[in-house]
Parts: sequence; C-alpha cells; structure tokens
Amino acid sequence: MSTPHLDDLGDDDAIAPPRRAARAGPWIVLGVVGALVGGAIFGLVRLASRPLADRVAIAVHGCGERCDPDLADALARGLSRAGLEGKALPSGSGDVARERAAARELRAGYVIDLGVEPLAQREGLERASVLVTARATARLYSANGDGHLVTQRTATFAMERGSRDAALYAMGNSFAELLFPDLAQALFARSDVKDAVDSNRNIEGFAREERVDRSRRAVKARARIQAQYRQACTVEARGLAALAHRGLHCVTPACSEEYAVGELPDGSAAVVQVGTPSVGFPFDPESQPMRFPGVERIDLVPLAGGGARRTLATAQRVYGYPSLSENGRAVAYVEATSDSFGLVVLDVATGARRVLHVTHRPERMQDPKVSPDGTRVLVTARIGADGPPRLLLASASARGTRTLAEGLGPARWVTLSPTLGAPPRPLVAAYVRPDAPTSATAPDASLQGARTADPPTPPSEVRAADTSPGSTSLPPTTWPTRPYVRIIDPDSGATVARVGGDQHAVVDVSGARGGALYIEWDDGGAGCGIGRFDSATGQTRWLTTATCAANLSVAPDGVLVGEAILSRPGDPSRADAEIATVDPVTGSVAPLTATETRERYVRTARDARRLVFERVAPSSYRGLPGVAVCSMER
Repeated sequence: MSTPHLDDLGDDDAIAPPRRAARAGPWIVLGVVGALVGGAIFGLVRLASRPLADRVAIAVHGCGERCDPDLADALARGLSRAGLEGKALPSGSGDVARERAAARELRAGYVIDLGVEPLAQREGLERASVLVTARATARLYSANGDGHLVTQRTATFAMERGSRDAALYAMGNSFAELLFPDLAQALFARSDVKDAVDSNRNIEGFAREERVDRSRRAVKARARIQAQYRQACTVEARGLAALAHRGLHCVTPACSEEYAVGELPDGSAAVVQVGTPSVGFPFDPESQPMRFPGVERIDLVPLAGGGARRTLATAQRVYGYPSLSENGRAVAYVEATSDSFGLVVLDVATGARRVLHVTHRPERMQDPKVSPDGTRVLVTARIGADGPPRLLLASASARGTRTLAEGLGPARWVTLSPTLGAPPRPLVAAYVRPDAPTSATAPDASLQGARTADPPTPPSEVRAADTSPGSTSLPPTTWPTRPYVRIIDPDSGATVARVGGDQHAVVDVSGARGGALYIEWDDGGAGCGIGRFDSATGQTRWLTTATCAANLSVAPDGVLVGEAILSRPGDPSRADAEIATVDPVTGSVAPLTATETRERYVRTARDARRLVFERVAPSSYRGLPGVAVCSMER
C-alpha cells in the first residue's frame, strides 16, 4: 500500500496537526523558561540559606554582664582582621546545641564557645580588693552536621581589682589575646574555610584579600615557630633527665620558669617560686613567642622520697625573690599588682598570709629578707627604678613599717656580736655605696621612727675591717671611698661595725656562721676573693681566690658554696658557671658540678648537706622559660 500524498488527504486531516503544534509552542517555551527561573530561584534560595564556612558565631559566658559581650566583640574584631567574619551571639549559655542552632540562623559555619570559670578568690593587698583566679576555655565547633569539636584551648590568669566582676573584666583582653591565635589557626586549617575564603575574597575587594594573605602567612609562621619551640623543650627535657646520672635531681618540668627560694632546715623540701607564664604565639607573619603573665605561685616541693608539691600562695605577680627564714617557718615576699606593691609574710606550715605594708606606684618595694626566727622582715623601698633606697623594718605579726636607714642598698640578716665580747644575735648587714647619702634611724617601738643623719665621721663604736690577718681592728677616721658593708642593730638603728671599703671593694654579703661574717670582694683587674669578719674580735681576714666566686652562701660546716666560672676534667663546656665551694681558710675554689649549663643562686639548709640551686637552660628559646630548680648532696 502506497503512502498517501498530502494532496490526497482532506483539509482537516492535512492541516489539523500543524495547527495543534502551533497552539502548544508558546506553552512549551513558557514551561521551559519557568523551569529555568524556578531552578535559579531555588538555587539562589539554597545558596542564600547555605552556611558560610568563613563566618563564625561567638558565644561567651561566665565572664560577667559587661565582660561577656565585650569579649565576644574582641574575638569578632580579631576574626575580621584575619579576613574571616565574626558574629557575636546575644548571649552565651554553654549549651552547645543551642549555640549551634543560633549559629545556623546566622548562616555561620562554625561557633566558638568561650566559658570563663572563676577558680579562687581571696582578699587582695588592699582591704577593699580581691584577687580572682579564673580559667577561660575556648571550644571551636562545627555549626553543621554532627557538630564535632575542632579544637579546644584554655588559659588561666589572676587579677586583683576592687571586685570580682572588675577582676574578670580586666582579664578579658588577656583571654582574647592568648586564645584567639590558636582558634584562627584551626579555622584556616579547615578545607571548607579555605574554599569559602577563596570564593569570597575577590568579591569583597582588595582589603579582605590582603587580610587573608597575611593570615595564611601567619599560619605558616606560627607552625614553624611552634615546632622550633617544641623541639627546644624536647632538648631541655633530655638535658634535665641526663642530670640524674650526675647526681643532680631537678624538680622543674622542661620549658618552665621556677626559682629557688630556700630549703627547709632538714633538707627535705624546697620553697620554690613558680613564675612560669603562659606562652603564646601571636597570629602574625612575623610571629615571635610571647609571655603572658599567668598565675604566679609559691610552692613547697619535696626534694627526697617523692611526694606531691603543695601550693602555699598564689599572686598576680611575685616581684623579685622571696626569702625563707632560717628555721623554715616563714616566707616573706613582695606581691605586685597593676599599681601596688605589698610586703607579705607567709606561714609555711599553715599557708596563712599576712600583708605587712603596701605602697603605690611610683614607689616600689624589693629584696625582702625575713629574720632567722621569722618574726621580722627587712625590705628596700624606692621611688621609681633609680630612686634612693630606704631600708624598712616590719614586724611579721603586725601591719606597719619603720625606716631603719636611708641610702642603703640590699640588706640581709646576719647573726653576729653587736659589741666586742657580747653574745651573737640577729643584726642587719647592709650594702653601702659611698656615693649614696645615708642616714641611721633612732629606735621606735611603734615602727614609725624618725630619721637622724649619720655624723661626718663614724662613731667610736664603729669597727672597721682589718687589712691584714692578725692585726687589731681600729675605727676609721673617715668613711671609705669604695663599697662596704654596714652592720646595724635593728633594735636601736645604730651602726655597730663597718666591713670593707678601705683596701677592697665589697660586692656582696655571703652570710654569717659561728659569729663570723663572710663577704665577697672584687677590685676588678686587681683581684677578687672573700673576707671573714670575726664579730667577737673585730678582725677581718682577707683572702684572694684564683677564680672569682659569686652569690656565695654559708653551709652548716662553714664552707662557702656558690657559683664560679671554671671547669674540671669531663666538663663539656668551658665558659659556664658551675656550683663550687670556697674554703674559708685557704681560699681554694673547687667545682661541684660539670655541666654544659649555668648553675646559679645556691641555697643551703641549716642542718643538712643538700644544696638547692637554679639551672639555666643552655639556650632558652628566644628568651622563653628555661630556669629549673635542682638539688644535690654535697
């Protein structure tokens, strides 16, 4: 059968199909266009509702009504400077699920939960102030999916202010400054954040592109510096462990900063100042490690037989070295805040703390020294860093001080005879520079004594040091022209003796034992050595040592122990300070250690041969913590 030609078909049959097609054409076109537009709108809606990985919601809680939003804003500003977008939530709760839901409403891909937890609170230096110790914990979560924890960081600080809320608020900036870099680095390590930043930075212009490029360089710099720091800490840990084979036992972890205050009379434990700050690495292409002042402590640390250390006191800052009484019962130290310095005495057995005196900037206090029985405290006060010093005396049982003398440098307690033939008792040995004006102070039981000037020549009871062994001590007719030591009666304020300054320049007081005062002298290129002043006879014997020894203290057997730059066979380093002994009879110097590090500031026990000292890391990485407390048997 042949196929019919169009001419053979009727009009309806031939023309109808084309007419139906013509009527459907516009609807097909409209349908296609509608589908395209709908799909585009749907895509735009989905795009508009999709979380942005480079947008981070921030929730802060626990810091206080004023602190919470300000701390959240500080973190948001930090994220903005890094090229990301921070959105502070109205309020934090610590409920991560609720915070993630709020973050999704803001189309944030991540959420930072920062909670501040007060740990302790005690009375401050002023009666109306409090010292608050608090810990901040920052957690970075994904706002989507299973909401997994990306990273977590903590920081602990102590701050003294007029109230708890004011102290927490003052810590806010420190929390943000220390925690933000780790959070930013964790965000830039996420692939979705990286993609979001790449897709958005060209749209938002050159400024953001520059911030992002800087942040990426900061990530690389921080990673490099952190790796170097970890390596330095690993080397330091190995060095501390290796000392055990040389008879040294260190109680300080690697990359820490602890200082030796003293040891108990039986040598069983040491009092240690823990000054280890928090170490931070700024989020910067030129990143260098930074110290953040955390919580400083005074701890009692067992030296033999193990056992846990016990915290005796905490402070915003311990200014300079504390002092331990010879009987091991009291610690005196200067506690510093942003604008005050307080002289504090601490009971080692109970931890009871008493504030004896408070000064305010620009006046400051330093070099506290507690008496052998722990009942009195000396401290030096001065205006600014270079003002003339005043030697203050305080009772450990009452608030208040009196000025013992003007113009005297560091002082310490020594047990000597106040007059020829008198039994030894605690006196004060003060370092004097002849170019500094000085004065003695009359006694005053109320601890508020008036000052009286020294006469131009020494009083008759002042006894000068001999210049040769066996000679008779005679009072000088003029004051010496070089540094010397003045012995002062703390009860009367009278000067009872003067040692050094005629032929030798005194540089330090080593201590006293058996009624004799030991000092260190150094005449520069002309020599150095020790001096022994016998308070019962008024005679001084001078000895020159082949090697200059420094920071000496007197051991129970009368041998002087300190540090000297010397070596012995097997010493891997030839130019570091070693722990050494100085024979008070012959002046011979002998090393006790042979290490590649500097050992310094030896402390001795009243009734034991154990020594406590500090070890300085061979190369503290970029000035970061590297001071350890160690001990050894002599």
